[in-house]
Amino acid sequence: MKKTKEKKLVKKEKSGKPDQLSLLPEGYFSLIVLSEKYGYAKDYIGWLSRTGRIEAMRYGKYGQWYAFENSLKELEKIGVKAISEGGK
Repeated sequence: MKKTKEKKLVKKEKSGKPDQLSLLPEGYFSLIVLSEKYGYAKDYIGWLSRTGRIEAMRYGKYGQWYAFENSLKELEKIGVKAISEGGK
C-alpha cells in the first residue's frame, strides 16, 4: 500500500516584520491620501512629485510615490499657479 502524508492545516501567525508604511519617514503619505485631504487630483500630485516641485519619494515593491505633506502645504501658501508656471 502507498502511504499518503496527512496534510495538516496550520494557522499562520503574523510575522514579526514591521508594516511597510511604518518604514517611511514621518510626514510622508500616499498620493491617494493627500489627494483626498487637499482636493487635488492624484495624478497632479504625482506630477508635482516627479518634477520635483514637492518633496516626494518612491517606496515599496512597486515604487509607489509618497509625498511630504508639509511641502504640499507650502505649495498652497505660495500658490499652485506660480509653481505650475515655473514662477512666471
